[in-house]
Amino acid sequence: MCYTEELIRNICVDIPNFISGKRLAHTYAVEQECAALAAIFSAHPRLFSQEDTFRLRIAALLHDITKEKTKEEQLALCEAYRIPLSDYERISPKVLHAKTAPYAATAYFNERYAQNVVDDGIRDAIYTHTTGAARMSLIGKLLYLADYIEPTRTFEDCIALRGRFYDALPSVREDASALLAHLDSVLLLSFDMTIEDLVKNGACIDPNTVAARNAILFERRHE
Repeated sequence: MCYTEELIRNICVDIPNFISGKRLAHTYAVEQECAALAAIFSAHPRLFSQEDTFRLRIAALLHDITKEKTKEEQLALCEAYRIPLSDYERISPKVLHAKTAPYAATAYFNERYAQNVVDDGIRDAIYTHTTGAARMSLIGKLLYLADYIEPTRTFEDCIALRGRFYDALPSVREDASALLAHLDSVLLLSFDMTIEDLVKNGACIDPNTVAARNAILFERRHE
């Protein structure tokens, strides 16, 4: 697949067919944030290639395309695409769009452009952008972070996490290992914030969020 700026522009034009209003503005903001993060990480070509930059930006544009559907519509899509759901996911409509969006994006965009626009890496990143997962790719981690800290987010935790990432960036961006470690530390904080908020509100905690947190802790402690 040959990714180009023209393809990105064409997908941008398509997105309003799926979402509108604040959700659309958020999506474009996530894409811009992903482009900024890609510029940081692509300074280390062994970590992040030009193709990875395009794939991350496409994942950003597509990550919420089913977000405006009702719970019933989400469940119908899960049935249509044969997406397995846990009991938790069935009662948690906020996480369902992350399950259905990769399939809807593949079906629509790969047919529209008659090529493999949405590949496995893009699908996986979209699939994990809300809850995280035990094994997240770098594209997945950056999409998760961008979705959390894009500039239109005004929640206290989002502002704090944005500051945590960018304030320390000058001291780590030139060293690939330090940059990756910094990213993981920021993601750990995001998982802690999410879990704390869910506990405070008496809500269920998605097992994938716990698994994502534990995986980073395990990896860092054994390096």
